[in-house]
Amino acid sequence: MNFIDSVLARARDELVVELAKESVNWEHQINLALAVCLFQTLGLFHRNPEQRAFSNVYHGMLAMMFRLNGFSRATFDWVPPTDIDHASAPRLWREWAQHETAKRALAVSYLHDCCHCIYFNLRPTYDTTDFDMRLPCEDALWTASTADEWLQLLRQPSRYGSIQERLRGPMLRATYDKLAEPESVSATPLVLNPWSHNILIHVALRQFFEEFLEARLPEIGTPRASSPSRRDTQYISDERIAELQLIMHNWLQSWLHSPESPTYNAREPRFMNQALPYYWFSQVAILAYQERLPPFCTSTTFVVSGEAKFRLMKKWERHIRKFLRRGGTEPTVFLDDLIKTRMRKWDSSGLVEDAEEDPVHLLGFFPGT
Repeated sequence: MNFIDSVLARARDELVVELAKESVNWEHQINLALAVCLFQTLGLFHRNPEQRAFSNVYHGMLAMMFRLNGFSRATFDWVPPTDIDHASAPRLWREWAQHETAKRALAVSYLHDCCHCIYFNLRPTYDTTDFDMRLPCEDALWTASTADEWLQLLRQPSRYGSIQERLRGPMLRATYDKLAEPESVSATPLVLNPWSHNILIHVALRQFFEEFLEARLPEIGTPRASSPSRRDTQYISDERIAELQLIMHNWLQSWLHSPESPTYNAREPRFMNQALPYYWFSQVAILAYQERLPPFCTSTTFVVSGEAKFRLMKKWERHIRKFLRRGGTEPTVFLDDLIKTRMRKWDSSGLVEDAEEDPVHLLGFFPGT
C-alpha cells in the first residue's frame, strides 16, 4: 500500500506540472485529462482517509487548470460536422471520438465535484450557476468499432434527436432546467442515456447537500456550534424541498421512458450507467433532512467531520445497492417507515462498523466486494 500511495503522490505532482504547461497538442491534453481523472477517482474513494484528503485538495487545482488552459471551453465549443459520407466518415469519426473522449473526461471531473458535496463537506469547485458542459453521447455511437458502423448508426432514426444533436450532446444546465419545469410532469419525458442520467441526478444531490452545507457553515466557530440547533430550524425551505422532489420525479420519468436505461438484478449495470441508486439516495436524503436524522441532525458533528459523513453516505449507498440487486421496485412511499427505522438504528448505534459492513473505498461501488 505504501508503494501505491507513493505512486499516487508522485503522479499527481507530475500531472499538475504537465497541465500547467502551454500546449497546442489537443491529443496530449486529452490524455493528460484522462490520467488526471483516473488518479482522482482512485484517490476520491480510497480506503485511506489521507489519500481521500489529497484527492480533494488536488481536485480544486486540476479543475481550475481545465478552465485556464481552455480544455473545458474546447469541449463545449466543438461544432459537429453537417455532412458525413463514406469518404469522410473515417476522418470525422476519429475527430468526433477524440472530442467525445475529452468531453467524458470533463464529465468525470464534474462528477468528482458533485461527490465533494455529497460524500464530504466541501464546496464545489465548478460553480453551480456558471459552469456548463455537453452531456455524453449514447453508448451505441461511443462503442462503434468502425467508421462504417458509426455512420450507419447515425443514419438511423433515433429518439436522441438529430445527427448533430447526437454527436454534440445536450447541454447540462438546459437539460437540468427542463427537469425543474412543472409543466414537464404531464409532458413527454426527456430521453437521455444512462450516463447523462447519472450526471443529472448527481447535480440534484449536489445542490441539495450544498445548500444545506452553506446554511450550516456560519454556525461553525460560534457558540451555536457547541449546542444542537432547534429541530424546527429550516436550513432548506419547504418550497425548495418541493422543487427538488419535482426534479426527482421528472428525472425518474425520464429514466423509465428512455431506451437504454438498464434494469437492476443480481448483476449491476456498468459503473457509469448506475444512476438509479442515486435516485433512491436522493429520497433517503430528503427524508433524513425532514426527520433531522444524520447527516442533517441538529448537532454539527456531521458538518465538521468529513470522515463521519463519508462513512455514513457509503453506508446509505451500500444498502440502496443491495436493495436494487434484490429487485426492489416499490414506490418510495412504502419505504418511508423502513428507511426511518434503519436510519434511526444507525443514529442510535453511532458509526460502529457492523459485521456486514463493506469496505469504505472504490471497490465498494462494485458487486461482489
